[in-house]
Amino acid sequence: MMIDHKNKCIFIHIPGCAGSSIELSLVKKDWWLIDKKTKHIFASDAKKAYSKYWDDYFKFTIIRNPWDRTKSLARFPNFYKVKIEDGKIDLSGFKKRINRYGFEFDHRSISTSKDNPIKNSIYLNILDEPLDFIGRFEDLKGSWETICQKIGKNIPLERKNPFDHKKYNHKAPKINYKDCYNKESQQEVAKLYKEDIKRFNYNF
Repeated sequence: MMIDHKNKCIFIHIPGCAGSSIELSLVKKDWWLIDKKTKHIFASDAKKAYSKYWDDYFKFTIIRNPWDRTKSLARFPNFYKVKIEDGKIDLSGFKKRINRYGFEFDHRSISTSKDNPIKNSIYLNILDEPLDFIGRFEDLKGSWETICQKIGKNIPLERKNPFDHKKYNHKAPKINYKDCYNKESQQEVAKLYKEDIKRFNYNF
């Protein structure tokens, strides 16, 4: 989550959905360096933390095709446990991580518990309060144009990861997500995010 008082907006940051680029574009810094415990929190927690501004500020997020998003998490294999080996995705560690907590969330944030979490979902758990706009990573340019219109500013979108991949030992395989999956791993993601896929009409 990021709050921008200058542009009167609140951004709910879902990992792997261009969130750091949006933070850099609006507040010129990765939110991890500002308040790391609120970078990836539920909308309901953001509403509590910023109740004074919630009704008046423009609230938005970006979502992404779950198969593409899961592949993107391989940039942080030590944390998310998603790995790409020999061009194919390995979800064994990722599934264990989700099973450990019951659903996917960033345990480093203040959102460490949730009553009755929705299984087979990340978006519906994080987006547990109505927002003004839900953009799509697949149309990031168009979504960003809408966001700029809503806040009344024409701001260039930063299109870079703020971290040094070598320093943090991140891996960012430059291959199309569809080429990473076999039939089994494709079905695994379909099961992990069944509710999101149905709600937001995604397909492989």
